[in-house]
Amino acid sequence: MSYEGLAMKKAILLGAFALVPPGTGCRSCTLLYSPSMLTVAVDGGVLQAGLYEIEVSEIPFGGYETAMCVVQLPWDNGDPVNCTSNAYLDVQQDEIRGIITTNFVPERFTVTVLRDGEPLAQEDFEAAYATNYPNGKGCGIRYSGSVILAI
Repeated sequence: MSYEGLAMKKAILLGAFALVPPGTGCRSCTLLYSPSMLTVAVDGGVLQAGLYEIEVSEIPFGGYETAMCVVQLPWDNGDPVNCTSNAYLDVQQDEIRGIITTNFVPERFTVTVLRDGEPLAQEDFEAAYATNYPNGKGCGIRYSGSVILAI
């Protein structure tokens, strides 16, 4: 193909791209890791010594996802906190401040707290989630919500 033929094809392609309205052409998404999250704040203050389990379970039960953490209080920085892969526990020496779930944002759920295997608190919630697009519109939606559990 001649130089003139290649130049003509290039001009046609560039002209075609110029006709595409802004915002509808090719675009890229950022790659920020920003998972959907549910924060369950625990309003209980200083707690008695013991082995605590805090669990967030999707309603209805049976084959659905849960998030759970187990910790011994009093807790010292460096002591183990055991959580499922979708949970993080915010804990201080004598206080559980909350549990945060990642990529687990159930519409309806139950939060249960056990101390030494005995029920301490249990409450059902129906969450309202805010939405945003941390990687740009059309690049995945992020849900975030929070509730408070009183002990």
